[in-house]
Amino acid sequence: MSVRYHDETQEIIEWYKNECPVDGEELNDDIDNDEHVPVRHSEDSTAIDSISGFNHGERGLDQNLSDDGYSTPEYQQYCLSVSEQQSTGYSYNSSIEAAAYKFTEREAYLMRNFIENMAQWVSEPTSVFQLAYILNKEIPASQADVADLERHFEIEAPRRALRQPVLRLAILAFSSRHVSRFSGYDETEALQYHTQCLQLLIPVLSAPDTEVSEDVLAAIAILRQYEEMDDYDKRCHLLGTTRILNSVVHFGSSGGLGEAAAWLCLREDIYASLVSQQPLRTRLETYLRSSTFQRNDDVSWANRMVFLLAKVLSCAFQERQQHTPLDGGRSWSESLQQVDQEVEDWKRKRPSTFEPILFKPPCSGTEEEQYRGGLPEVWMLAPFHAIGLQYYHIAKMVILATSVSPHHLASDMRSGYDCFQHVRRTEKSIREHLLIVLGIAVSNQKTAENTLFTARHALSVWGGCLRDKRTQDAAIAFLINMEKTTGWKSEPLIQSLKAQWEEDRSVSVTSLQP
Repeated sequence: MSVRYHDETQEIIEWYKNECPVDGEELNDDIDNDEHVPVRHSEDSTAIDSISGFNHGERGLDQNLSDDGYSTPEYQQYCLSVSEQQSTGYSYNSSIEAAAYKFTEREAYLMRNFIENMAQWVSEPTSVFQLAYILNKEIPASQADVADLERHFEIEAPRRALRQPVLRLAILAFSSRHVSRFSGYDETEALQYHTQCLQLLIPVLSAPDTEVSEDVLAAIAILRQYEEMDDYDKRCHLLGTTRILNSVVHFGSSGGLGEAAAWLCLREDIYASLVSQQPLRTRLETYLRSSTFQRNDDVSWANRMVFLLAKVLSCAFQERQQHTPLDGGRSWSESLQQVDQEVEDWKRKRPSTFEPILFKPPCSGTEEEQYRGGLPEVWMLAPFHAIGLQYYHIAKMVILATSVSPHHLASDMRSGYDCFQHVRRTEKSIREHLLIVLGIAVSNQKTAENTLFTARHALSVWGGCLRDKRTQDAAIAFLINMEKTTGWKSEPLIQSLKAQWEEDRSVSVTSLQP
């Protein structure tokens, strides 16, 4: 098999940057102007549905890619299809089924792996059942789309992938990379699927008048998950998703797969903002018309907390002289206080179902300690309850960390000792919130696997606050177990945390020099 590797990272960055605002830069267009980029809901079009010839079973994965990347029959057929304007609906009937894509055995395996194990990652990236699947052990039904009861990425995305090559290739690339982490395969297959997906995506998004469908948004969101599995996350596709969402205001409130993909993109932007300590790229006004804010069910309450964390990050990492569109022209400090109050209002008004059904503080017994470590047990009723409560505690950590910024300390503290005491109290509070975040992940991983990744992100930011050896060991054990069950590399983070903890331990009076 002949494989030629081409690193398209810079090309992707330039492709997305052409129309994507830089950090902190506001778009000039009014949010109510819905004509930035035309939108097509795939349910209303047969343009892309008609494609059925993109068959790896016929071409073979080992076939060399075309030199220019855009001369394949599949690409030409795809470009022709996106210009068509015919309209029919998706329905299960003989004509649709006859035109559906025919999977090879390998592709069927990858698609099933995505449905049973990875659709839940696409809701909020993580899973713990992939090893069981690979080892042919019995596993429970997928808990896909933790904050989406209609399970769009588990049900709707694979169904559309039968006729949508761009969505199918994104799913196959993501699933292949996941399988390669456990089966000993190299990632050549995943890279080929990824490259072929880009061959379809790049010209579609590069053309200014091309309609952007929710299938395209979902495909890029899945490629963003693929990208997060890299040892060094370059976040190229994050630029793409935010560019689309900031230009197409419909997606945040469109319902269906489009809105599910929009909420996924927001969570991906939250992750990037959290670990990079940079403002969000996503325009939050896009989501204000979502039905989440009109409904009163538990899933809506969980999504509201996701939105509130996004507001916290957007406010906390903005330059203090700037204002977000949602802050009403208040000062930076006033905006932060306002969003903190909104977070506390969420906690006060949330349904009782968001209370843990069991809470145990960190244990001290030797035998139990080996099982549970220095983390609390926090049992929740359902996955979305776990996500909502976990995001609440992360929001509180961001707000607390902002309160010990040099600007805040200089303006609010009377003396150096006041500053010192405030920092110590704040670190203690952050540590308590962090332990609960980790406890939620460990205690609910069989029903809310998504919480593992959220906890990992929090640990990467605030893990240095863990001072006790027992909690440090528990954090390391958590990361090791997570790598075994998800395939996400943890060693760089483990080494970083150990270096921080060792630096704290090495400081002593004897090291001081007059």
